[in-house]
Amino acid sequence: MARVQIQEISDGLPLTLKYRPQSLAEVRGQDAVVRSIKSVIEKGPTPHAYLLTGPAGTGKTTLGRIIARMLNCGDGNVLEIDAATNTGIDNMREVQSSLKYKGFGDSPNRAVLVDECHQLSKGAFDSLLKVLEEPPAHVYFVLLTTNPGKVPPTIASRCATYNLRELSNGEIWDMLEDVAKREGFDVDEQILGAAAKASNGSPRAALSALQLVHDCRSVKEAQALLSQPLEDGELIDIMREMVGSGRVSWPRVLDVLKANKDTDPEGLRLTIVNYLAAVLMSATQEKRAVGLLDMLNQFMRPLNRSEKMAGLLLAFGNIAFPPK
Repeated sequence: MARVQIQEISDGLPLTLKYRPQSLAEVRGQDAVVRSIKSVIEKGPTPHAYLLTGPAGTGKTTLGRIIARMLNCGDGNVLEIDAATNTGIDNMREVQSSLKYKGFGDSPNRAVLVDECHQLSKGAFDSLLKVLEEPPAHVYFVLLTTNPGKVPPTIASRCATYNLRELSNGEIWDMLEDVAKREGFDVDEQILGAAAKASNGSPRAALSALQLVHDCRSVKEAQALLSQPLEDGELIDIMREMVGSGRVSWPRVLDVLKANKDTDPEGLRLTIVNYLAAVLMSATQEKRAVGLLDMLNQFMRPLNRSEKMAGLLLAFGNIAFPPK
């Protein structure tokens, strides 16, 4: 079956990547946080550790990367760690060992971003505490979490802490209207409203929703596409992006599957199949349906728990790296 690109965006990038903020000035809906970070970094004294908390999709990782750039840490000098798969003390010791050396390029500064840091083990937190108490002059830490209650107080107290909030429906709507104008989308206001409502305050989810429904001809069609429940979080987000662009980001696939490593893979497969089937039921354009059927076909083989994530890796891999 031939592959087609669905809802192609002008430069081929998913909206979530194309409109990811690159500076504090581009961050929406977090005005108090932005002002504080700008003041602290520009006026000093500059903290060496930051704790960013908030619901999924509110921009913690994006803001962490911006902070690293503001601290003169070049892209090659920023280390991002997934605490869900690097939980132990040995992992943290390995990171700290590498930080003895200054960064490459014009600036010696280095930054470590620890995603979902609340999943670190007690030993890893104890090891981290030592370096936070006496950090090397060229090293900065940015800890990210959706569950700040599980971050030890001894760690949190040594960080400049910022809580990112969910955006209001009006703020999300304004963002979507702006992006739609930039992309040249002719989108009905009711469809924008449906996409904003489905995002539950997450800019990332809102952009994924816009990419999914921007060419819908009616709000009923858009609502059908957006009707899949969002409790599957990152998995649903990546499916929205895949359906919207016809592509899938391999690093994001790995992140999502690692985060669900203890979940029954057959359950994840059924979530994917049901999502694609729901989208197909609303696909009125033949070209679009062909692409969706191709994706659905990749996930039709039932999975055994003993295979772990192998079947899902293969299915996503066939979409991420189609044969030439």
